Amino acid sequence: MKCENCGSDFTFWMALKQGTPFRFKCSKCKARYKVSTPRMKLIFCVLFMLSIGLSIGVGFGAANLGDVLLIPFFFFMIGSWLLFEILIYRYISTHGTFTRIGISEHSSKDNVSKDRT
Repeated sequence: MKCENCGSDFTFWMALKQGTPFRFKCSKCKARYKVSTPRMKLIFCVLFMLSIGLSIGVGFGAANLGDVLLIPFFFFMIGSWLLFEILIYRYISTHGTFTRIGISEHSSKDNVSKDRT
């Protein structure tokens, strides 16, 4: 996957900086893209629900066992988050389509009129 504007590759580290898997912003030229993939919203909702379920489980575990459970859970969640990010990046890179956003029709009409004069 490459940026249409500057030609730079979309890497995992660039994807890791994004706030959402539904939008992508090139770190070099700041071009914005909408990411469309089949079943991405479903995958994102399932991952979100798993995270909530794990958090609730740790809350109950911490209430019964004390704070001993919190430190291993913290490392488990960081590892799980990185694993989910890698899997989502691979899914987007194989099944995703990038559509450039932020180019208005008004600016393209101005360019045409400037070329004619």
